[in-house]
Amino acid sequence: MPTSLPLPDPTRRPARLAPEAVQTPRVRRARLPGTVAGRSELRPAVAVSAELSPDGRGGEWDLSRGHILRWLEAHVGPLPPGFDAASRPEGAKVHVERHRSAGAIVRAVDREAGSSRYFGVSLEAGAFAGLAAWKAVVILFRAGATSQVRAMLFAPRRRLDQRNAPLWVPGIVRWLARSPGLTDYGWRLLPAPWIIQNEEGVEGLIHLIGSRRRTRPVFATGLGPRETNPESAPVDLWDLAHRTVGLAHVAVLTGPMTYALTDRVGRKYSVFGNAVRTYRPGCVIGDRVTEHPMALPETVRRWRAGGPHDFAVFLTREAARASIARQATRETWFPESVEAESREAEGLLGTPDPFGDALRRPAADGDAVHPVGAGEDAPSAPDEEEAEAPAAEARAS
Repeated sequence: MPTSLPLPDPTRRPARLAPEAVQTPRVRRARLPGTVAGRSELRPAVAVSAELSPDGRGGEWDLSRGHILRWLEAHVGPLPPGFDAASRPEGAKVHVERHRSAGAIVRAVDREAGSSRYFGVSLEAGAFAGLAAWKAVVILFRAGATSQVRAMLFAPRRRLDQRNAPLWVPGIVRWLARSPGLTDYGWRLLPAPWIIQNEEGVEGLIHLIGSRRRTRPVFATGLGPRETNPESAPVDLWDLAHRTVGLAHVAVLTGPMTYALTDRVGRKYSVFGNAVRTYRPGCVIGDRVTEHPMALPETVRRWRAGGPHDFAVFLTREAARASIARQATRETWFPESVEAESREAEGLLGTPDPFGDALRRPAADGDAVHPVGAGEDAPSAPDEEEAEAPAAEARAS
C-alpha cells in the first residue's frame, strides 16, 4: 500500500492555469479598498504548512531560499545585495533587510544558530503610508535534519467579509511544490491531480482518505462507467489542483476504478458518474454521508452564475477556510525547537501574530474567514492579481 502519491507526468497535459488562482496578485494602488480601516486591518486568509522534500544532501534549503528571493523579485524587481546570504555580516546572529519598490514593501530576517536555520520574508503589496492591500508571509526554517516552510496570506477584513472576494495561495507555494517538493503526514502535496488508473491507486486513495493524520480535504472525482480521460471531468482538475496546492488533495478515478472503490467502501461513500466528493479530514466509513458531501455533475454545471469555474472557486475557499482553522495554535505553526528564534525574528519582521483573536473567534463575529460561496473571480476584477513575470516562473520550475 503506497504511503505517498506518485508525482503526475507533467507531459500528459499542459496545465491550463487560472491567473487569479495561480499567481499571487499585484494590486494597483488606484484600486485599493476605499477606507483606511479596510486597507490596514488585515486578517489571515490562507495558511500552508509543509515539509520540504529532502534531496539527500541538504540542498533543498538553498534551493527553496533561492525560489523565495526570485518570487519576491517577480513582484518588486531586483533586490539589494543584502538579501543574498553571502552578504550577511560575519558573526551576525540575525540579519535584517528591508526594501521598498513598485508600491510594495519587502522585509527579510535571516538567522542561523547551530543546526537551526531561519529565513522569513514578508511582502506587502500596494503598500504606502504604512498600509497594505494584502500581505504574504513566508517562513523557511530547519530544525535538525528537517526543513519546513510556512506560508500565510493576509487580506483586508473588508474583503473577507465579501462572499465573492477571491482567495489564493501565495505563488511561492506552487514554486516549492514543483521543486524541491512539499510533503505532509508522509504524502506529497501536488500541483497537479492524482490520476488513479489501477487497483494500487485505489488502495492508496483509501489509505489517504482514512488516515488519521490527514489534515486536508480530498477532492475526488469519479468518471463515467467507461470513461478513462480525466478531461471529461465536470471541473478542470488541473485548474483545481493549482488553486488548492498545499490546501487539499485532488484525485480523479477512471470509470473502472470507481467500481473498485465502491467494492471497498460501499456505494454511499464512493464517488462515480462524474460526481465530485469532498472527503473531509477524520473520515471514517460509517460517518454520516453529509459529512463528506458529493456534488452531482448537474449541480456542478449549474453552480451559481459560473458553473464549473465557480464550483472550483468555492472548493478553494472551503479549503482556505479549513487551512486557517487548523493553524489555530502556535504549535502547529512552529515546532518548539525554533520557538525562541521565531519570536525574535517575528518582532524584527513586523509580522502580525497569526494566532491572535481572529483565529480563535467563531466565524459569526465577522473576524474570521467565512465558509463563503462562489462568486465572480475574473482576472479583470478590481483588486485581483496580475501575472507574475514569465521569466521568473520559468526559473522556478
